[in-house]
Amino acid sequence: MSFGLSSGDLVGRWSLSFSDIDFVNDKPELARLGLAVHLKFFTAHGFFVQDHAAIPADGVLYLAELLGLEAEAVNHYDFSDGTARRHCAEILQHLGFRRLKRVDREQQTSWIAK
Repeated sequence: MSFGLSSGDLVGRWSLSFSDIDFVNDKPELARLGLAVHLKFFTAHGFFVQDHAAIPADGVLYLAELLGLEAEAVNHYDFSDGTARRHCAEILQHLGFRRLKRVDREQQTSWIAK
C-alpha cells in the first residue's frame, strides 16, 4: 500500500512543528528520520507504519530536508523492532494521548447514554 502525496498534502501532513523537531532531535541521529516518519505517518493516517513500502518517498525526502539528514537514513530504521515500538509509545505521549482512567470511562459512558 502506498500513500502518494500532492504538494499541499506534503506540507500539510509532513511538516514538523517546533515541538516535533525538539522531540525528534532528542534522539540519536540514526533514529531521527525513522522517528519523524513514524510521527507524521501516525498524525496523517491514525496508525503507525509497519514497513518501508507504505511510506511515501516524497514525505521521507521532505522530512530529511527539514531535519538536515540524508533520506537514506530511513533505511536504517526498523519500523517493527522494539525501539520502534517504544518510539510509538513516546509519540503517543508527545501528542497528548494517555490511557483511559476509570473516571474517563465513566464520563464517556455517561456522554454516550445521553
